[in-house]
Amino acid sequence: MNFSTPFYAGIFLLCWAWARGGQDPQATGPVTPSAPRPSPVVEDPDPSSDPTILPFVPSYGFDLSDVGRTVQEKLSVQMSGTVQSKHIWHGFDLMAGHSVFFPAATLTMADTGLSAKVIGAYAIDGGLGQRDELDGALFYARDFLPEARWATQGALNYFYYGKPRVPSQRADAQEIGLGLSWPKLLGDGAPVPSYYVGNLWPSEHDSRVSAIAGFIHVFSLTYRLAVPNPGAQDHPHVFKLYSDLTYNDGFGGVGRGWSHVTFGTSTDLTAGKATITPALNYQLSMKDSINPKSGFWGGLTFTYRF
Repeated sequence: MNFSTPFYAGIFLLCWAWARGGQDPQATGPVTPSAPRPSPVVEDPDPSSDPTILPFVPSYGFDLSDVGRTVQEKLSVQMSGTVQSKHIWHGFDLMAGHSVFFPAATLTMADTGLSAKVIGAYAIDGGLGQRDELDGALFYARDFLPEARWATQGALNYFYYGKPRVPSQRADAQEIGLGLSWPKLLGDGAPVPSYYVGNLWPSEHDSRVSAIAGFIHVFSLTYRLAVPNPGAQDHPHVFKLYSDLTYNDGFGGVGRGWSHVTFGTSTDLTAGKATITPALNYQLSMKDSINPKSGFWGGLTFTYRF
């Protein structure tokens, strides 16, 4: 099935609806395609090529839920750094099991719903220079029917995935996507369902990753578990529990089908404008071409909001 026509038609209609007025753009933020933002297996006859030179969206670097957190506030700048035991992106292990560091900067433009992010990815143990990333992202977030049971939080996103150590942008790629979540659909205090569809393509015609073009569909559930907080009885501590199921339609250069399931949890430890977020994830792989191994990976993020 070719998803391109309905995909782009859907994005056009959503943009048109937003432009016509929609609801108040003071969004509370769409839920992420929680996919620990999932290397395609793309063979290259050049023996010096890296079979995992592929773009990425790290789990906590491009979390779409970050996009709307401050849209009701003034102009916001956020700096963050994430250390992860593996670089897992839509199910692919992009650093071949090596740990990775993600520095990031985010700009949220007041109540417009617009956000921009720049993020890097560097193997902590070195020796993987061609896999280094320097990426950019743009987001537009908006709410629909905020008082209704079908209240919808949405975000359009555009990613440019850059490989600065690969000449002539031959390993660069781009993605456009749409994320939707329904915070009231299952009732107060219930898990929140969400859906993400993304289209990935190489930036250059003579790309070393020309086979990566395709679509991905991510179906997610997120639940916020409140537990008693001994230090603040009126403010329980919240753990985010999430799970997603991914259908891959050529995204990253693999065959069509259900590719993997992800389970994870994270929590925020906040002091003033600083936040530390530990996270633990588990991936169950259903396609060897995505990742032949199921397993755990963890991460720790430090964020400062100016």
